[in-house]
Amino acid sequence: MFSASNSPNARSATLQLHRHSCDQERGSCGVQQANVCDHKFEKERFDHRFQSAGEHGQVPSKWQKRFLIWTKLYKNQSEIPESVDHNIINRMNDRLRVLFIAYGCIGCFLIAFSFKRINSVRVNRDREAGIVVKSI
Repeated sequence: MFSASNSPNARSATLQLHRHSCDQERGSCGVQQANVCDHKFEKERFDHRFQSAGEHGQVPSKWQKRFLIWTKLYKNQSEIPESVDHNIINRMNDRLRVLFIAYGCIGCFLIAFSFKRINSVRVNRDREAGIVVKSI
């Protein structure tokens, strides 16, 4: 049933034969090679994606709960479970990183614009008063 060839076409054909011959209701086929049967892996991946964090999760702090709402992963604080999965915490951190970079860039431009405006007001005031600035 399994060919010794390493070519991609032979491997995909072997996998197709194997997938059709294994018992899909149980999710396992009895084959000892982990890279051949992916039914169990797909089921575990699906279950892991939608299960509650349970023992694998992290209890979010007060600030992390706020950040989970700010990043729109949860709508309000009552929806946040007591234990949040690590993947959700990582997604929150990624979104926060993007938010802080964007807010930082906007803040830098606002500060530069405000200093430029303050300086132009000061120069105009000094010019009207007759003060000549020779060096800065």
